[in-house]
Amino acid sequence: MSKEVNITLKTSLDDIPDEAAELLEVLVLKLSDELSNLKVITNNLAKSKSMSDHGHCLVDMESFRRGLYKIDSRVGDVMGILAAYQRHITVPAQQPAPPVEEEIVANYD
Repeated sequence: MSKEVNITLKTSLDDIPDEAAELLEVLVLKLSDELSNLKVITNNLAKSKSMSDHGHCLVDMESFRRGLYKIDSRVGDVMGILAAYQRHITVPAQQPAPPVEEEIVANYD
C-alpha cells in the first residue's frame, strides 16, 4: 500500500470555486472510467463458467471499490476546500479589540 501525503495548492481566494470545479471535472473522468470497469466486470461475470473466472471478477471488484474510495476521498477534500472558502467569505474578519484604558487611582492612605 502506498503512503498518503498531503499536497498544498496556492491560489487566489477568488479562484477557489474555479479550482474546485477543475478538481471535480477530473473526478468525473475518473468516475466514468470506474463505471466502464464495472461494466466490464459485469459482462465477465455474466459470461463466467468457472470458479477461476469468479475469482478474477472478485479481484476486479476489489480494484473497482478501491477506485471508488479514492474518488470519494477526493470529493471529501473538495468539500473541505469549499466549506473553508464559504466560512472565510461569510464570516467577517475579526477586528482586534481596542486597547483597554485603565484608570490608575493613587491611594495615599
